[in-house]
Amino acid sequence: MNNKNQGTNGGEAYKQKCNAYWESVRFQVELAYLTEGSYSAAARELNRKRVPTMHGANWHPQTVSDAISHY
Repeated sequence: MNNKNQGTNGGEAYKQKCNAYWESVRFQVELAYLTEGSYSAAARELNRKRVPTMHGANWHPQTVSDAISHY
Protein backbone atom coordinates (compact mmCIF):
# COMPACT_ATOMS: atom_id res chain seq x y z
CA MET A 1 0.00 0.00 0.00
CA ASN A 2 1.37 3.38 -1.00
CA ASN A 3 0.60 6.15 1.50
CA LYS A 4 2.27 8.79 -0.65
CA ASN A 5 -1.08 10.23 -1.77
CA GLN A 6 -2.87 9.84 1.53
CA GLY A 7 -5.19 12.76 2.14
CA THR A 8 -5.49 13.74 -1.51
CA ASN A 9 -8.95 12.30 -2.14
CA GLY A 10 -10.51 15.67 -2.87
CA GLY A 11 -10.43 17.14 0.61
CA GLU A 12 -9.14 20.49 -0.59
CA ALA A 13 -11.71 20.64 -3.39
CA TYR A 14 -14.51 19.85 -0.93
CA LYS A 15 -13.25 22.54 1.45
CA GLN A 16 -13.30 25.08 -1.38
CA LYS A 17 -16.82 23.99 -2.35
CA CYS A 18 -17.98 24.44 1.26
CA ASN A 19 -16.43 27.88 1.53
CA ALA A 20 -18.01 28.97 -1.77
CA TYR A 21 -21.40 27.71 -0.58
CA TRP A 22 -21.20 29.52 2.78
CA GLU A 23 -20.22 32.74 1.04
CA SER A 24 -23.23 32.38 -1.29
CA VAL A 25 -25.73 32.21 1.61
CA ARG A 26 -23.88 34.34 4.15
CA PHE A 27 -26.03 37.45 3.77
CA GLN A 28 -29.32 35.53 3.99
CA VAL A 29 -28.22 33.57 7.08
CA GLU A 30 -26.92 36.64 8.91
CA LEU A 31 -30.01 38.66 8.01
CA ALA A 32 -32.36 35.91 9.17
CA TYR A 33 -30.50 35.58 12.47
CA LEU A 34 -30.33 39.32 13.13
CA THR A 35 -33.95 39.90 12.10
CA GLU A 36 -35.47 36.90 13.86
CA GLY A 37 -33.30 37.03 16.99
CA SER A 38 -32.66 33.33 17.55
CA TYR A 39 -31.22 30.33 15.75
CA SER A 40 -34.60 28.55 15.81
CA ALA A 41 -36.50 31.47 14.33
CA ALA A 42 -33.77 32.04 11.75
CA ALA A 43 -33.97 28.37 10.71
CA ARG A 44 -37.74 28.66 10.26
CA GLU A 45 -37.30 31.80 8.15
CA LEU A 46 -34.60 30.25 5.97
CA ASN A 47 -36.80 27.18 5.41
CA ARG A 48 -39.78 29.41 4.62
CA LYS A 49 -37.69 31.25 2.02
CA ARG A 50 -36.41 27.91 0.70
CA VAL A 51 -32.78 28.91 1.09
CA PRO A 52 -30.89 25.69 0.34
CA THR A 53 -28.53 24.14 2.84
CA MET A 54 -25.23 22.69 1.67
CA HIS A 55 -26.78 19.24 1.21
CA GLY A 56 -30.35 20.25 0.36
CA ALA A 57 -31.84 19.45 3.78
CA ASN A 58 -33.88 21.73 6.03
CA TRP A 59 -32.27 24.37 8.19
CA HIS A 60 -32.08 23.57 11.90
CA PRO A 61 -30.96 25.82 14.76
CA GLN A 62 -27.59 24.04 14.88
CA THR A 63 -27.12 24.54 11.12
CA VAL A 64 -27.68 28.27 11.54
CA SER A 65 -25.28 28.34 14.49
CA ASP A 66 -22.66 26.47 12.47
CA ALA A 67 -23.11 28.87 9.57
CA ILE A 68 -22.75 31.94 11.79
CA SER A 69 -19.60 30.55 13.41
CA HIS A 70 -18.18 29.68 9.97
CA TYR A 71 -17.78 33.36 9.11
